[in-house]
Amino acid sequence: MTISASCVAALRAALVGDAAGFEWLAGQPGLAQGEEFPGLMAMAFVAAARRRFPAGWPAADVIRFVGQVRGGDSGHPELSPTLAEQLILSALRNVPLHGHPDETATAYTQFVLLRELVSDLDGDQLSALLAGTRDDAERTGRPARPSSR
Repeated sequence: MTISASCVAALRAALVGDAAGFEWLAGQPGLAQGEEFPGLMAMAFVAAARRRFPAGWPAADVIRFVGQVRGGDSGHPELSPTLAEQLILSALRNVPLHGHPDETATAYTQFVLLRELVSDLDGDQLSALLAGTRDDAERTGRPARPSSR
């Protein structure tokens, strides 16, 4: 799978809260149709989850993280804690999601979690994570979208 620079820039804009930049980039020919953006986002999610929860992580850390994302003043209480935890655990364990979760809810939850997972990265670190993700996507030749069993 080839990932364009505009796709990487669009994901970066979305993650840093640059709505105008994201809208402009997302409107570029070919980006809105196809698997490029969802594939890049899924691979970035896996990389960010594995960065946040290195080897030896207890499941309780995932539960606490999801609770923090859902709570607080700028939280997202609308997120399903079960889906959010399943997405992270799926990424960490390298297994597909169980069941048949709604694609829209899955994509939204994945994006909210990804944004939180990279919120502590500076610009250079975010660029490095996205560059590595792009390389991985191009090397494997396929998107890493969460799939269901």
